[in-house]
Amino acid sequence: MDAQDLLQLLYNACTKAGVDEASTVVIEENVHMTRFSENQITISENWDAVKAIAYLIKDHKRAAFMLEDLAPERMHDAIDAALAWMKRTEKPEVEVTLPEGPFTYGNVENSYDPRIPRLDTELPDIVDEAVNASLSEKAKKASGVLRVQEHSRLIKTSGGCEGVERGTYLEFTIRAFHSDDASGHENWCGSTRDGFDAEALGSTAGRVAYQARNPSEGKPGVYNVILAPSVMGNLLNAIALSSSAYMAEVGVSCLGDKVGQQVASGDLTLIDDARTPTSPGISLFDDEGSPTEPVEIIKDGILQTLLHSSYTMRKRKEGRLTGNAYYSLFGEVAPVPRCLFVKPGAASGDELVKELGKGLYITNTWYTRFQNYITGDFSTIPRDAIFTVERGEISGSVKGLRISDNLLHLLKEVRALSRERVWRRWWEVDTPIFLPSFLVENISITKSTM
Repeated sequence: MDAQDLLQLLYNACTKAGVDEASTVVIEENVHMTRFSENQITISENWDAVKAIAYLIKDHKRAAFMLEDLAPERMHDAIDAALAWMKRTEKPEVEVTLPEGPFTYGNVENSYDPRIPRLDTELPDIVDEAVNASLSEKAKKASGVLRVQEHSRLIKTSGGCEGVERGTYLEFTIRAFHSDDASGHENWCGSTRDGFDAEALGSTAGRVAYQARNPSEGKPGVYNVILAPSVMGNLLNAIALSSSAYMAEVGVSCLGDKVGQQVASGDLTLIDDARTPTSPGISLFDDEGSPTEPVEIIKDGILQTLLHSSYTMRKRKEGRLTGNAYYSLFGEVAPVPRCLFVKPGAASGDELVKELGKGLYITNTWYTRFQNYITGDFSTIPRDAIFTVERGEISGSVKGLRISDNLLHLLKEVRALSRERVWRRWWEVDTPIFLPSFLVENISITKSTM
């Protein structure tokens, strides 16, 4: 049974079950993935996956589910469970309805690159190029993952919305080691092969690892810092998620009551846009059927809007549909960021280091944890190279540090951005983001216990 037939089958099952409204989505993926560790390929596999999402409304109560087993009996079981759950819930405060279509979704240039599916036989050679390039820069070993996929997504709703989108995706991550405490990381992602250079990525990762060799123990204090794209990609993912009206409703947002307020330096403009050509997060419609569109979350440091679904817009009596309602880890259809952009600054990367003068250059991070979601208090552990900067030049490397600060304080202390931007998406950056490096002042650095 093809995807269109599965979509119609699920839609019919939902509407015949007596719901007032339904949105149904079917997603098909064909994935090829190669993992490598210590210079050797350890896993090379490919798989096909089909999954379905249903969002149901009855008496203005809502329920959603995702299925990976699309047998008709599993569909009916999931629908029955959703209806039983809605029956037990209290009457909602707002009357929820799906967007009324039909809509014309159009298309996005370069969302599908036929060269990407044909890369399946080339993946080992691409990995070898990257690994050898890192070793040529005096790294001792390299690990990472290369993933290519093609996918399609179909939607049908009782609001009259129907659409199909098709895309491709390439993601590559490499981490090179000169020693256990001297490593460098590089990442690339996009919807086309254009601009992808595995050899250059491997070379950069190896060069950074070698440059970070023999790190000394870092000293805690308050520092001016350069935060590379992998660091700020992680932190701005948290900010973008905090701009979800759903997160504000459940009380885990530092932005929920700040629309119209200055929440960052005037240098920061953050946009969610799932329609930018070649981006790794292209989407034409959300899971309610609303067309996606560019949304300025923060403009010149001022929070412009929260991201909304039909429910959050009516619940909060503010904002507008932003095309961000997707089934997510929350277990329901809720507003989440899809594809993020930061406007560039004026300085080159070298000029940013010179402007820093004295401080730390932090290249990557992981284990970001929030001590208080509402205030934005967080800590995160730098991963890979941490360079010291003296007199506007890199002077050495350190280890054993942690960033322990407040997210809104950090954003307000942004003083400059580089004009060069790169894509980042990997397991510490869930939502793809195109961004520069940041120069940030007065950041609290403590000792790491790891």
